[in-house]
Amino acid sequence: MAKKRKVNLDDVLVTPDVRTAWEAVVSAILPAMALAGVVPGQVPTESLELLEDGSLRMFVVVPLPTGGVLEPELIIPPGQWAWRPGLVN
Repeated sequence: MAKKRKVNLDDVLVTPDVRTAWEAVVSAILPAMALAGVVPGQVPTESLELLEDGSLRMFVVVPLPTGGVLEPELIIPPGQWAWRPGLVN
């Protein structure tokens, strides 16, 4: 199993392509969220994990009122993200 490290969303910069891709991922699950009765304001903030290969995994765990969860994710390859200037990681 690959090692993962939690990363603060405010500590990284991503390319515009990553933002567009994440919006597409989230848009794809909006109908399922609506059918399950999820209130958009109750959806948690995205989380990030740094993977062993230098990629980031962006995801959000959306609890469903009907039970279970939706967990959309996007793997962001190295080169599509960077540490915010001034951070030492």
